Amino acid sequence: MSTSNNWARTERANFVQTLTSLGPDAPTLCAGWTTQDLAAHIILRERRLDAAPGIALPILSNYTESVRLNITRTDWTELLNQLSVGPPAWSPLGWSALDQAVNLFEFFVHHEDVLRAQQGWQPRTLEPELIGALMSRLYDSAWFLWRRARVGVILTDAQNSIVAKRPPKGAGIVTVTGAPAELIMKSYGRSASRVEVSGATHDLELFSQTNLRI
Repeated sequence: MSTSNNWARTERANFVQTLTSLGPDAPTLCAGWTTQDLAAHIILRERRLDAAPGIALPILSNYTESVRLNITRTDWTELLNQLSVGPPAWSPLGWSALDQAVNLFEFFVHHEDVLRAQQGWQPRTLEPELIGALMSRLYDSAWFLWRRARVGVILTDAQNSIVAKRPPKGAGIVTVTGAPAELIMKSYGRSASRVEVSGATHDLELFSQTNLRI
């Protein structure tokens, strides 16, 4: 498959390249995790379906974390090889029909988690086709990412706007403005995102109380 049509695969390759250059001990935006920890998280997600549910379900998180810690003991070169190869054939995450939908944000966000944790980071210059793919995915998933918001939320890159959440009763609307990459990182609860937030004072206070961390 051409990577021009599969940006999830392109971001996987870019992510692996960045990890290769930084090594296993570089910091990330994921609290307490090095690049080796983050790589182990993705390997678990793709290759240990018995443990993957604990990523989202707190009741299963202890088992998931024990498996992830065990994976971190894998040789760094082998971890990178598994990341590069991708999920095994039996894993649904390897099916081409799901790859773009499920993996594009996974690899884009975690790649940015690594890049933005480094001293002096600057936003990447993204290809227009990748920006289009990211915005399309954000249109589909913004409602889920912002479901906990206590106010209405509009995301805009000054050209396109997404109604991420309609205002609950008694609340107004907050507008989040930034480049597509910044909107995505903000939607995933990352503080290292360059966005402007505007709205009424009360709504901005409610907005600040929203826990988006994923």
